[in-house]
Amino acid sequence: MGEEISAVLNFISERSVEEAIEKVVDEIKLSTNLDHSWKVLHHLLKSAEKDVKFNAKDIVNVCLQHLKKQDTCIMQARFICKILIVLVEKADKAEFEEELEIFLEDLQFNIIRQSNAHQLHDDCVIDYQTATTILSLTFPSFVKIGLPKNQAKLLEVIPAMIQSKNENSIVESLAFMLPAVIHHDSLFETVCKSIQKLFEAEEDLDKISNHPGLTALCSIADILFSKTFKHNVFQETWFHRGIQRGLSDPAALNRKRAQYLLKRYVDATEANVSLFNDFFLVMETLEEKQMHIINPVLPRMKSLEERILEKKESDSSWIQCIYKRLLSHENIQVIKWGLHNLCQVKVQFWPDIGHSDWLYDVLLLGLNNMVFYVRENANQLPQLGTDLGQLLQNCATLETEREEFFVRLLRGISLVPWNAVGLFHLVHAFASLPPSEILDGEALQIVLEFLRSGLHTHHPLLRGAIQGLMLEFVLNMTVISQANLLWIALILSTLNPQECFIRTTPLHATLRAWIRDRFTPTQHGELLSQLLTTHFEPSTDVRTAYSVDVTAVARFAVLLLDAETTDTEGMRQLQMCLQPLDNCHTRLYADPRLLNQRMKLMVTLLDEVRSTNSTAVVRLVFPLTESVVHYCLDQIESLSNYTSVCESFAVLESIAKTEDLLGVIAASRRKLELLAHKLLNGCSALDKFKSISLLFLIARFDQHIVDEFIREMISLKLHCKAPQRDDSALEHVTWGAFMSHYFSQLWTLLHQRLPYIEPKLNSEDLVNEAVCAMDIAGVEAIKSIFGCLAHLLPHVCDSNPALCRTSLQASWTSCFEYRRSDHFWDLMQGFAITAFNHSLMEQPEIRPQLFGFLSELKSQGENILQLFNFAAERVIDIWTNQAFPSNDSYAIQFILDLTNFGLIHRRDEMIFFETLAFVRSLGDRCPANINLQSEEMADGKVRLQGLRFLLSLNKSNEQHITMVESLVEAYLKEDRVMSASKTRYFSSSHGHRVKHRLWVAMIMLQDLLPLGHRQTTEIMEAALSGLIDDNPQPSVRFLQEWSVTRAIYLSAELEAVFWKTMDDAVQQRAGSMVSFLSIIGHVTRCLARSERLENFASNGLPRVIPWAMAQHFTPRLYATVILDVIWSICESSKIQSLLGEYSTTRRILRDAPDMPNTQRNLEKLCQDFYFSVFHPMDNFTLETLCYHLPRLSHLVAEEWLPVEWFNDIPSWIPHRDMDGQLADCNPAEWVARAAGGAPAFTQDDSVSPAMAVRNVQKKITPWKQMLPDVNSLVVSAGRKKTTTNDLIVIASLVDRVPNLGGLCRTCEVLGVRDFVLSSLRVTEEKDFVSLSVSAEKWINVLEIKPFQLVEYVKQLKLEGYTVVGAEQTASSQPLNHFTFPKKSALILGHEKEGIPVELIQHLDVCVEVPQEGIIRSMNVHVTGAIFIWEYARQQMGLSHVR
Repeated sequence: MGEEISAVLNFISERSVEEAIEKVVDEIKLSTNLDHSWKVLHHLLKSAEKDVKFNAKDIVNVCLQHLKKQDTCIMQARFICKILIVLVEKADKAEFEEELEIFLEDLQFNIIRQSNAHQLHDDCVIDYQTATTILSLTFPSFVKIGLPKNQAKLLEVIPAMIQSKNENSIVESLAFMLPAVIHHDSLFETVCKSIQKLFEAEEDLDKISNHPGLTALCSIADILFSKTFKHNVFQETWFHRGIQRGLSDPAALNRKRAQYLLKRYVDATEANVSLFNDFFLVMETLEEKQMHIINPVLPRMKSLEERILEKKESDSSWIQCIYKRLLSHENIQVIKWGLHNLCQVKVQFWPDIGHSDWLYDVLLLGLNNMVFYVRENANQLPQLGTDLGQLLQNCATLETEREEFFVRLLRGISLVPWNAVGLFHLVHAFASLPPSEILDGEALQIVLEFLRSGLHTHHPLLRGAIQGLMLEFVLNMTVISQANLLWIALILSTLNPQECFIRTTPLHATLRAWIRDRFTPTQHGELLSQLLTTHFEPSTDVRTAYSVDVTAVARFAVLLLDAETTDTEGMRQLQMCLQPLDNCHTRLYADPRLLNQRMKLMVTLLDEVRSTNSTAVVRLVFPLTESVVHYCLDQIESLSNYTSVCESFAVLESIAKTEDLLGVIAASRRKLELLAHKLLNGCSALDKFKSISLLFLIARFDQHIVDEFIREMISLKLHCKAPQRDDSALEHVTWGAFMSHYFSQLWTLLHQRLPYIEPKLNSEDLVNEAVCAMDIAGVEAIKSIFGCLAHLLPHVCDSNPALCRTSLQASWTSCFEYRRSDHFWDLMQGFAITAFNHSLMEQPEIRPQLFGFLSELKSQGENILQLFNFAAERVIDIWTNQAFPSNDSYAIQFILDLTNFGLIHRRDEMIFFETLAFVRSLGDRCPANINLQSEEMADGKVRLQGLRFLLSLNKSNEQHITMVESLVEAYLKEDRVMSASKTRYFSSSHGHRVKHRLWVAMIMLQDLLPLGHRQTTEIMEAALSGLIDDNPQPSVRFLQEWSVTRAIYLSAELEAVFWKTMDDAVQQRAGSMVSFLSIIGHVTRCLARSERLENFASNGLPRVIPWAMAQHFTPRLYATVILDVIWSICESSKIQSLLGEYSTTRRILRDAPDMPNTQRNLEKLCQDFYFSVFHPMDNFTLETLCYHLPRLSHLVAEEWLPVEWFNDIPSWIPHRDMDGQLADCNPAEWVARAAGGAPAFTQDDSVSPAMAVRNVQKKITPWKQMLPDVNSLVVSAGRKKTTTNDLIVIASLVDRVPNLGGLCRTCEVLGVRDFVLSSLRVTEEKDFVSLSVSAEKWINVLEIKPFQLVEYVKQLKLEGYTVVGAEQTASSQPLNHFTFPKKSALILGHEKEGIPVELIQHLDVCVEVPQEGIIRSMNVHVTGAIFIWEYARQQMGLSHVR
C-alpha cells in the first residue's frame, strides 16, 4: 500500500489530477502495466475533489471492456470494481447507466448458466468466480442508483449462487447482495427454500469441512435473527435439523458455525436459556481434547439428558447431538464414556429411538473399536460388553419399537466390516437377552445373509463362537411360525460343522428341544418337503428371497431324525428323493444329473452324522449303497473327465468313512483290485490317479494287497516322477491342480503304509526321492512327505548324515515357501515331528543344524504367535519322556530361550488374546472349544515347556545335577549381563519380564542344588546384589527376597554372608534396607520352631531397631512391622534373653509419637499379602510361583501361568497351596503405584452434576465474539473477520514456529485485526497448526518480510498508527503505565536478539513488562500475550476481569 501511495504522488507531481486520470486511462487502453495502472487510477479517482473533471463514460467503458476479458485476473477485477463504485458515487450516473445495465444483465446470465457446472460455457465471457466477485462487490452500490432495473432477475441469480454450493458464491450473494434488496417481494422466502435444499441434498455433504447450508445461514444471520425482520424460518424443521447436523459434524468449522447459529437463535427467541447454556457448556467443552478438561463437564451432560428425556424440557434431538459428538470425539476416553452412558440411557423416555438412524451409525462405529474391550478379569466381560447387554435388554422391553430397533440394528451390523472382538461382544450381548418373540422374517433374512458372507476372514475360534451365540440369539428371540422355521433351517446351513454345528454339544441339544417343543411333527414334515422341493426344483422367480442348498436339506433332515419328531410324510418324501439311486447301476438310461443330485444329498447326509454315527441315517441310505457303489465304480472306469471322476470318488470315500457301510465296499474287493491293477498299467495320468484313489479305498479293509501295489509304484518311480502331461481329461482344472491332487493321494497312501513296507525298501533312496518329490508335489503331498521322512531319517542319520541335513534343509525351505498360507501351520507341525527326533538331535553332524532351526523359530516366533510352540513342545517331550539331552551349550541355550521367551504384544493383540481366553471360559457353551485351538497365552505355553523340563530334573540323578549346574551358571550370567546394563526397566517392560522369568527359573533350580553347594551362595549373592544395585520392580524383588530367605533357611552357613552384605549395603543404598528387613522377617517366621531362632534374632534385632528410628520413612515403616514380627515370635518361643535385653528399647519405640499417617500406613503394610499371608516355605508351590506372585506384584496377566497347565506335569514342587488364602488377596497399594497401576481419576458419583461443574474450565463463547460478521467465512477471497479493535501484531522477527502458532491463537481469541508473519508458509507447518488450532482461518494473516519492516512501519504511521515495540530500552515505559492508542501496531522482537536497532529508530515508543526476577527476559509468545491482553483490557472494556 505504501508503494501505491508513492506511485500516485510521483505520478501527479508534474501534472494536474485531470491530466493524471486521462494519462492513466490511456495507459490502460494500451494494456501496459495494468496492475500498477488500475491501482493508481483508483487512488486518483478516490482522492479527486468534486470540481475535478473527467470522462466517466469513457472510464466505465474501459472498465467493462477489461472485466469481460478472460485473461483479467481476480485481483485486477477487484480494483476495477472499486473504480466503478467510486464512479457511481462521484459521477453523473446518466452518462453510463445504460452500459452498466447491459453489463449487469450479462453478468447475471453468466452466473445462472455456470452455477451448477462451475465452468465457462461457450456463450459466457466471464469465468464463474470472477463474475460472482464482480457482482457482489458492485451490487450494493448499483442498487443505490436504481440498478439493475429488472430486479426480478434477482429471484434467479441469488438462488443460483446459493445452489452452486460454492462457499464464496454463497457468502457473496447473501452477505453482500441480499441486504441491499432484502425487501424485494418473496426474495427472502426463495432464498430460504434454496438453503433448505442444501440441507436436504442427497449428496454426502457430511464429509466436507464447510457445509454450504451452514455457510448460507451464517451469511444471513443478521437478517435471520433481526427483531425487526419478520419471517417463519424458526418454525421450519429443516432449520433446527440443519443446526443439529452441524453441531455433531466431523468438521470443526461446521460445528463452530452451528454453535454460532444456535446461540443467536437462543438469544433471539429466549428459548429455555438455562437448558441451552448447559448445552453450550457441554458442546464447547467437547471441542477440547484433554480429558482433564472434559471430565468435570460430563455430569452436566447427564443432567441435560434427564431434563430433556425425562422432564421433557426440550426435544430429544438435542441429546442426539451430544451423543453423536461424544462418539466421534478425538479422545478415545471420551468415546468410551459416551458409549458407557449411551448404553445406560433410559430408552423408555426416548421417543422414536428405534427410528434414529444416527444411533446405529455411531453406536456400531464405537462398538467396532477393539480398545474398548479391555477387561479386568479374563473370565469376565469388559465393561462395554456388560453395558451393551443392558442397552439391548432395555430396548427389548420397548412396547412399540423393539422389532424395528432390532431389524435396523441387525441391518447396520451386516453393513459394518467388523473386527472379530467387537462383533463377538455384540453377539454375546444378543445371546444374553431373555427369551422374547421379536425376530421375524426380515430380521432372520438379515442374519442369514450376514452369517453367509460376514465372517469368512475372522479367527476360527471367534468365528465359531459368534455363530453359536448368534444361533442362541435367534432361538431365543424368533417369532414362532412356519415361515420363520424355514429361515431357521436356512440359517443352520450356514454354520460351520467344525466350529459351531457339532451334534454332541449343549447348543445342538437346545436346538433339538426348540424344534421339538415349538413345532408339531406335521410342521416338520411340511418344511422338509418344502426344502426338498425348493432344492431340487428351484424357483425361477427373481423375487424369491432365498435359495436352498443341499446342506440345508440334509442338516434339517438329520436334525429331525435326532429330535425323533418328524412325521412319516416328511421321511417318505426324503426316501422318494433318494429312490432314483436304487439299482442305478443297472439303469442305462438314467439321467446322470438327477443321480448326481441324489448322490450329493446322500453324501451330505452321511457327512452330517460323521462324528457320531446316526443309525437312522444309515438305515435310510443302506438299501441304496450297493447300487451307488457299483454305479460309481462303473463311472470311474468309463469316465475320462477328472472332475466327474473326483465326484464319484467323493461318494465312495463318504461311504467308506461310515463304519456301518464299509462292508458294502469291502464286498466289491475283487472288482476294486482288478480295476486298480488295470488302471495302474494304463497309459494316462488320469488312469494312474484312479488306481491310486482306488487303493485308498482298498486300504481300509485289505492292507496286504495295497502294500504290493505301493512297492510296484515305487519301483516305477511314480512317487517322484511327474506323469506325462495330458490336458484332455481336465476341464476347468489346471494341470498343476491335478498334479497336486495326484501326488497328495500317492504320498498319503505311502505315508500310511511305510512302516509296514520300509524294511523291504532302500531307505536312503526313498529319502532322496522324497526330496525330489518336494519340488514337484503340492502342499498336501509335502505334508505326507514330512511324515515319511519322520520315519526314514532316524534310520539313515548315522550312515548318511549329509543326506539327512540336505532333506531337513529342503523341508525347512518348503515350509517357509507357504508362510503366507493356512497350510504353513500344518507344515510346521509336520516339520517339528520330522526334524526334532532324539536320534537326529544327538547326531553330532546334524545337531548344530537342528538347534539352528530352533534358534530361528524362537526369533521368528516372537513375532509369529505359536510358531515356536510346536518345536518347543516336541523337543521337551523327547527330553522328558524318551532320552535326556546332552549337556552342551545348545541344550542350555535352548532351555534359557524357553523360560525367557516372549516379547511385549501390542494392546490390540492383548485384547484379542483376552477375548480368546473368555471364549475358552465359556466351555461347552461355545462348540468351537471342542475342536479348535487358540493363541491366547501362546508365549506363556512356550515358557511352560521350559519349566516342564526343570520340573523333570531329579536331584538324586548325577546327570541331572550336572545339567542343573550348567543351567544355574547360564542364568547367573544372563542376570549379570542385565544388571550390568544399568538400564532402569519399567513395570511390565520387556526387561522387567525377562528378569522376572530368570528368577522364577533360578528359584526352582536353587532347590535342586545339594546343601552347601557353591552355586547356592552365588545365587544368594546375585539376589542381594540385585536388591542393592538394581532397585528391581516388585515381582523381581519378591522373587529375590524369597530366594535369599529359602537359602538362609536351608543353609545356616549363609547367615554370615547375609549379615555382612546387609551391613555393607547401608552405605550403598538406604532404600534397599526394606528388602533386607523383609528377608529378616520372613526368615524369622521360617525359624519360629527352630533352634537357630535365638541366634538369628540376636543378630537381627540390633540391625532392625536402628531402622525403626531412622529418618527414611519407608525403611522405618518396614522396620516397625518386622520388629513386631520378631518380637511376637520371640515371645511365643519364650526367648527371655532377647526379650529382656531389648524390652526398654521396645517400650520407647511403642510410646514414641507417630508421624502423620504413620499408623494408617503401618496397618496397610501389615495387611499386605507379603506379610499377612505369604510364607516362604509353605507357599513354595507352582501356584504361588507362577500365578499368585506375578498377579499380586501387579505384573501383566501374560506372565500369570495358571496352575491348571501343570496338572499333567510330574513335579517335585507342589502344584497348589494348601490353604488357598493367596487366591483371596489383592495387590498392595504400593505395589500398584510402583508398577504404574495407580487408579485413574474417576468422577465421584456422590457429587451432584451442578457441584461437579463449578470448577469447570468454562469456555462458553458469546456469539458476538464467534463470528462478528460473515466476512470471516470468505477465507479464499482474503476477507477474514473484522473487529472493532485496531491492533496489529507484527511477528515477522519471530522465527520459532511454536511461538508463532501460540501467538496466532492469542490474537484470534482477543480480536487482533492483523497478524503479520515473515512467511505465510509457516501457517501450514505442523507445529504451527497444533498450537494455533485453526486460528489462522479466522483472522487476517499478512506476510511482511523482515527487510520490509521499515517501509511497513512508515506506511502504518501514515495511516495514523502508533508503532509500539515490546523491548527493553533506556527509555522504555512499563506496560502497566502505558495507555495504548486505539490504532496501535505491536512489534515483537527475535527470541534472542530482540528488535534490531535500525528498526527501533522508527518506533514511536518501546514498552516493557515490569519484572522482579533475576532473569531479564520472557518468552516472546508470553510477552506478546501479555501486551495483547493489556490492549484488549483497555480497549474492549475488560477491566472488570482480573
